[in-house]
Amino acid sequence: MGNAVSLGRNNYRSNSCDDRLCCTHNSFRRQPPKTIAELEIECLKVLKYNPHTRDITRVGIVRLNPEGSGPNWTVVKYEPLPSAIGLQIARDLIAAVSGTFVLAD
Repeated sequence: MGNAVSLGRNNYRSNSCDDRLCCTHNSFRRQPPKTIAELEIECLKVLKYNPHTRDITRVGIVRLNPEGSGPNWTVVKYEPLPSAIGLQIARDLIAAVSGTFVLAD
């Protein structure tokens, strides 16, 4: 039973590690670098599934220069601007996307 699959903290299947911050498992989530246009498409894909953010048709992305290993881009503009609740939800959803994709040089 050495290869048993266990359910992690959030009932997600895990082969060996229950820690969401485990560097060996998170490294597989990183994708190849993407252009600003590709990142905009990825953001809009995520936003369209939430009723508070589905009306957003455009996002403005800018490059960041992090000192550490954080994301190298962020969204600074949403068109049309959602409600206050929608804006917070959009920021939360985009945070997951920015942790997955890297802006190409």
